[in-house]
Amino acid sequence: MESLFNQNRLLTVKEVAKILNSSTSTIYKRVHEGQIPSVKLWVGGSTRVRFDPTVMNKWLEERSREVEVFERSKVDISISPKRSGKEKVEEFNQYVDELREAM
Repeated sequence: MESLFNQNRLLTVKEVAKILNSSTSTIYKRVHEGQIPSVKLWVGGSTRVRFDPTVMNKWLEERSREVEVFERSKVDISISPKRSGKEKVEEFNQYVDELREAM
């Protein structure tokens, strides 16, 4: 996988949001929920969130593996006998949306 985070310094929320094609508010939310690895620094009396590029690259690589596993398993979702076709489609779409938001 090509390295998206090829900086030799800690990255800001704004930089990570741009790289991940996301909003800063989504990045802050994911940090707060513990879904994105981050570093919290105490600077001038306030906390700053930063991201280590090496850690972010490893995190993205792991996330892409999760998506690959999901892609291979989506047939299993569609054949569950206890849900209607509409429920299966809704569950599948919800899961895909969650994956997109997380990335």
